[in-house]
Amino acid sequence: MREGMRLATKVFLLGYSPFVPWFDFHFQLMLRGNEKLTVDDYYRYSLDWLEVSDAMLLVPNFNTSKGALLEIKRADELKIPIFYDISGLIR
Repeated sequence: MREGMRLATKVFLLGYSPFVPWFDFHFQLMLRGNEKLTVDDYYRYSLDWLEVSDAMLLVPNFNTSKGALLEIKRADELKIPIFYDISGLIR
């Protein structure tokens, strides 16, 4: 998570407005009583944001993440460019 958050900070500093899935944990901190969010809720949430994204940037070792693999598949379907390192985003 720390590596992804740091990468997102670098992207933000480059002038982009990144969606950062590692910040999702804040939702867990806000749940009360019987409220519950599932892993599938988070997958849906991330995929919804992906659908309005201009590009996708992957972190190292993304291939161990079920969520990232789902997002790659959807990005391919939507023809959203996928970057494997930040150098592709530097203007």
